Amino acid sequence: IKRFPEAIYFKTSRRMAVVSSLKNVTDIQKTFKRHRFFGTLNFLLKNRLGILNINLGNEGNKLINTNENFDQLKRIIKKYKNLILKNSRREERNYKIYLNKIFGNSKKNFAISDQGFFGSVQNSIEKILNLKIFGLYLACAHQSKKKNFFKIGFYNYPKSYFKSLNHISETFLTAPEGTYLYHNGKKFVKDK
Repeated sequence: IKRFPEAIYFKTSRRMAVVSSLKNVTDIQKTFKRHRFFGTLNFLLKNRLGILNINLGNEGNKLINTNENFDQLKRIIKKYKNLILKNSRREERNYKIYLNKIFGNSKKNFAISDQGFFGSVQNSIEKILNLKIFGLYLACAHQSKKKNFFKIGFYNYPKSYFKSLNHISETFLTAPEGTYLYHNGKKFVKDK
């Protein structure tokens, strides 16, 4: 009798995993090289990086576009790096509570299946837990020689409808729950 692997719905998001794995300024900058940002400084700090109790006044309405001005982002990261990294340590500690329930001390092999692109969730969890995980993705933005990275389908992702209409699939995949922002040690906090 062939047995299928045990499957679970793994509650996570790129935001939750990436913010929890930030260790230094280079890590922060690297995430924006791969996952661009366009929005206000308020949204960047509060939603994307988890800095909740900060009053930026009018400066918070300043538009940030990492595709057009990465140096602007570097100045922001330098200014707020201590708050960003302090929050990252807190989110990592709380996220590990959930991760340890899923991965624990098990000797099993794990695979994450997702729509893909860069494997950010997988890479972040591997970094946090010092664990190797297999990745099974619908689409990938680039080829990788990593042994634990399997890619299936949508081979021409950069020119595909899957890329240009990604916002529709993201909305479908997060409905009706909303995107998970972080774990507060007891429960998940979700976006609308």
